[in-house]
Amino acid sequence: MKNILQKIKRKMFGRSLDKLACRDNFIYDCNTFFANCLDGDKGKDQIMTQIMLAIHQLEKGMSFTKSARIFGEEKALSIIRNLRSFTKKYGNHHIVSLATNVLAAYLDNPNSTQNKQSRTIIASYIDENKSLLGLYTTGTKIVKEPRPFDEKLIKEFFFSRNSVREFSDEPITDEEIMQVMEFASCTPTACNRQTSRVHVYRDKALMNKLIENQLGNQNWCDNATVIFVITSNVSCFNSSYEHVQAFVDGGLYAMNFEWGLHLYHIASCYKMYVRLTEVDKAFHEISGIPDNEFPIVLILAGHYKKEPIISPKSARLPIEKGLNLFIH
Repeated sequence: MKNILQKIKRKMFGRSLDKLACRDNFIYDCNTFFANCLDGDKGKDQIMTQIMLAIHQLEKGMSFTKSARIFGEEKALSIIRNLRSFTKKYGNHHIVSLATNVLAAYLDNPNSTQNKQSRTIIASYIDENKSLLGLYTTGTKIVKEPRPFDEKLIKEFFFSRNSVREFSDEPITDEEIMQVMEFASCTPTACNRQTSRVHVYRDKALMNKLIENQLGNQNWCDNATVIFVITSNVSCFNSSYEHVQAFVDGGLYAMNFEWGLHLYHIASCYKMYVRLTEVDKAFHEISGIPDNEFPIVLILAGHYKKEPIISPKSARLPIEKGLNLFIH
């Protein structure tokens, strides 16, 4: 009887209920964003983000070689303030090495600040950390049109990938995962903030809990030897106009992570993340993923079986003007 009433309710009010649910989910995402971004404590992620943003702005200023405008004084000083705050709370980190080398490149730039007091502060900080100089190549680089690529081979690589839902029992090693992540690190991000994170799950009991949270097994999910959860750290964003940037950055990274798996001959398939309020809360609890990370997608993976398998063809529609191509 209860199921019958639910079906009647869904038939009569289904569209209105979906609208309400959609609104509630947007509000939940918004509140999560603000709690971990604009209203959040200035913790490790947010301090690192402020440093990375300022680094990016200094390097961008150094790339404008035709400009004679003095730039970057306040950005350089903010980097030093944030670095001191960061190291006091969290100790040493790669970002200290990176920032020190960027500051050194900035100070050598002819368009850097001419304020003697500011230059002294910057030079003193560099001198304090002179052992870190040379650990990163920073500042600017020469970019030119790349050499000709073998278009046939590249297209063959990209069009050879297929979603795979059957896997061998051979485990994916940590070394293989690091190789894939190194490939995916080429992904462009908003102001080079590098917000994406990868969570790896191999324990079958925990994997099954994650799968059950995400609409269940669907007759294939428990075949995977690994679940990768790609997330984006919303603490790395600091303005309301960036409220969906986490999904953009995370989606781009997930795509390149997928190509990295393909490059190293690891089979995989996306599983769409179910972004519903109660489901999301339960997922964070089960997975151990911090609340300031938005899950973007699940990637279920494993090594290929020795024998070929059957997979949906998933033909692509041709590109059509007026349908998916609009020339303005």
